[in-house]
Amino acid sequence: MPDDSAIQQAGHAAEFGAVSPDYFEALRIPLKQGRTFTDHDLETTKRVVVVNEAFTRKFSPQKSIIGTRLRDRSGNESEIIGMVGDVRNEALDVPPQPRVYASIFQNSGYSLAMFLRMPADLRTIKETLTQMVQAIDPELPVYSVGKMEELISASIARRRFSLFLMSAFAALALLLATLGIYGVMAFLVNQRVQEFSIRLALGAQARDIVMLALRPGLILISAGSVVGLAASIAVTRLMSALLFGVSASDPLTFTIVPALLGIVALTACLIPARSAARVSPAQTLRS
Repeated sequence: MPDDSAIQQAGHAAEFGAVSPDYFEALRIPLKQGRTFTDHDLETTKRVVVVNEAFTRKFSPQKSIIGTRLRDRSGNESEIIGMVGDVRNEALDVPPQPRVYASIFQNSGYSLAMFLRMPADLRTIKETLTQMVQAIDPELPVYSVGKMEELISASIARRRFSLFLMSAFAALALLLATLGIYGVMAFLVNQRVQEFSIRLALGAQARDIVMLALRPGLILISAGSVVGLAASIAVTRLMSALLFGVSASDPLTFTIVPALLGIVALTACLIPARSAARVSPAQTLRS
C-alpha cells in the first residue's frame, strides 16, 4: 500500500492510499456498500475510489455516498463505488479518520507495502517474498517483514507497560490494605476478649460473637467502598488516555472490583472474628 497523502473535498481533508483489488480481503476489511476494486479498474477506465465509514459519516451522513463524484486537490475527479469498514491506522486508541482508497492500477509511482495472508511461518514467508521480489528486480530491497500481531503489540507496548505498573502497584496496595485490616481487626478483637468470654459464659452462641467481632469491620468496609467508588468515578478521566475499546466508567468494572475488594476485606476481618468465637471463657477470666 502506498504512502499516505491528502485528498480534498469541499475544503476538507481525508487520508489517501492506493491499494490492490485483494487488499480488503487480505486485511478482512468488510464491504458495507457498493463494491471494491477489480482487475478491470485499469488506468484506461474511469477513475474510481472506495471510502470508509468515517468518510461517509463526516461528508454524507444523510444519504448514500455511492455514485458521488470526488475531486482531489490535483483536480482529478473520481467516482465513489463502495464503502468499507473503518481501520485504525495510527493506533488502537486513535479514532478512525476519513479515508479514500484508490486503485493501485490508476495510481502508480508510490513506495509499496505488501500484506500477505499465508499459513506458513514468518521465516518461510520472508524467504519466499525475497525470492519473488529479486526475480522481478534484484536491486529491490525487502525490509520490515513482520506479523500483524507484532505491529499491533508494538503500537500498544507503552500503554501495556503503564497498565502493568499500575496493576502491580494496585496488587501491592491490596496486599498492604489486607494486612492493615487484619492487624486492626486483630487488635480490636484482642481488646474485647474478656467481653466475648463473659458473653459466652452467659450463653451467647459462637455465631453471635462472630457477628459482634465483624461489626466494626463491616462498617469500615461499607464506608471504604462508598468513598472508593466516589474517588474512582472522579479520576476516570485520567484513565481514559490508557484505555481503548472499553469505557473508563464501565459498569461491569465498577461492580466486580468493589465486590472483590469487599470479599478480601471481609476475609481479613473474618479470621480474627472466628478466633474470638473460639476463646475459652474459663481460661480468659482466670487470666
